[in-house]
Amino acid sequence: MEKVLSKKAFPQWVKKIESYTIYAPQKDGDLWNYEVFKNSEIIDLDYLNTVLSPKKIIFPQREVLLEFSTSDENRLEVKEVLPDEKPTVIFGVRPCDAKALTLTDKVFGGDFEDLYYWKRRNSTTLVGLTCNTPPSANCFCLSVGGSPHSKEGLDV
Repeated sequence: MEKVLSKKAFPQWVKKIESYTIYAPQKDGDLWNYEVFKNSEIIDLDYLNTVLSPKKIIFPQREVLLEFSTSDENRLEVKEVLPDEKPTVIFGVRPCDAKALTLTDKVFGGDFEDLYYWKRRNSTTLVGLTCNTPPSANCFCLSVGGSPHSKEGLDV
């Protein structure tokens, strides 16, 4: 059964998951990007593709992997720093970006699983937003076996 969330019901839905970190596309100048979403009353579902995909949230370009310190005996101590497992929702994921994340899952889930990637991936829920019309003349989801209405890789 398919459900549609109206603009009026959206703030109530967000209130139910306010303990999660919520990302949504937000406009900055002429560009759209995923940012932490703070006001459920302000949402614009008529956005073009974001500059960076939601992958930047699950697999950031920079992160701390290890911390180094010295003990009283001048011995070097190394501590692994794992990402937080705080539940996250990425709202408004386009079908092409969700499809791309399924491919990224294969890269980081093969013979060697990347613990940092999977800690974030397993605590993230992807909420999709279908494309009624392609947001750009550069869209290519059909050429890579996707669809503007695909549910592949999406949780909701």
